[in-house]
Amino acid sequence: MQLKSRDWWRHFLEVDISRNIEEKRKTLVLLFFSYVCTAVLFMFGLRHLFEPNGFMIALIFPTVVLAIGNILYFHWKKELSHCCRMASFIVSFLMIILVYSGGHNNTALYWVYPFPLAVMILLGVRHGILVSFFMYAVFVFLLYEPNIIIAEYRSEEKTRFLASLFTVMAMSFISEYFREKSHQEMASFSFDNQQQANMDPLTQLPNRRFVDTYYLSTSAAAVVHYPMGVLVADIDHFKSINDSYGHDAGDIVLKEVAQTLKKDLRLTDVVARMGGEEFLILLPNTQLTYTYTIAEKIRKTIDELIVTITDEQEVDVTISIGVSSALTTRDISASLKEADARLYEAKNTGRNRVC
Repeated sequence: MQLKSRDWWRHFLEVDISRNIEEKRKTLVLLFFSYVCTAVLFMFGLRHLFEPNGFMIALIFPTVVLAIGNILYFHWKKELSHCCRMASFIVSFLMIILVYSGGHNNTALYWVYPFPLAVMILLGVRHGILVSFFMYAVFVFLLYEPNIIIAEYRSEEKTRFLASLFTVMAMSFISEYFREKSHQEMASFSFDNQQQANMDPLTQLPNRRFVDTYYLSTSAAAVVHYPMGVLVADIDHFKSINDSYGHDAGDIVLKEVAQTLKKDLRLTDVVARMGGEEFLILLPNTQLTYTYTIAEKIRKTIDELIVTITDEQEVDVTISIGVSSALTTRDISASLKEADARLYEAKNTGRNRVC
């Protein structure tokens, strides 16, 4: 089994605080623009309600219904990404209506400026800038095809608006792009620190802290599946190895055993160093009978292992294993104690065996 990937670790080490902050930021922008756009569209609808041409009414009121539905859907399902996309569409449509109609006293163009920043927050920098450029092209088309829109804008007003809107787009992109990058770097730094704190530096295996705090916590229930095979393994006569060959040799043995244990297991299984020469092996979705089969396979593999200390020195290694099984998270503590007791039984009955 290869070293656990960052994606695997992320199932448990949820330390990306900036992501939670970003979700709150998106939520506030989503709700603000949803409520504001709904109110503005409703007022526009009332303004055009009694006009003989029902074109604006046919556009506005269905959009109001859509905006209200999007708000209600968000409060019900909390699907932020989907609602952000829908809100971006509604805001975009509102901007087009404003430019088309001129708004109140022909002031519509002033209300377009927050649009680029809003869509970059709601959709992310990449998609937000694409939508901004698309809408910019739409505004150019509407402003320079006067027969299409009902609003009347002066020539210099159009030019200044497009130049200043492009500036707002550029500044919004720069601000959001580097803010996003800085958050990613901080999140990555925080994640690396957490991973190091939960990894044994010698063997590169998860450590006891990871097992107790993350892997076996109730919050990991969606990732860890039961029944779970529980193996507690201990290198036989490890103190004698340290005494005879030195602690550097003991470290080599620990690393070789760790690598061997990982090779014989699935990517979903966990091997952790619990301290000293003791290892914990957790096998999700594994019945007790198959857990014994795996334990015996591990024992035989280690029994065949010859660790090279130097060109002149080699060490034969054996391992004793205690086996148990947990059906739920609540059973873990008892299963660990049972596996530990069976390990001592294996030690007391000759070592190099599974109990």
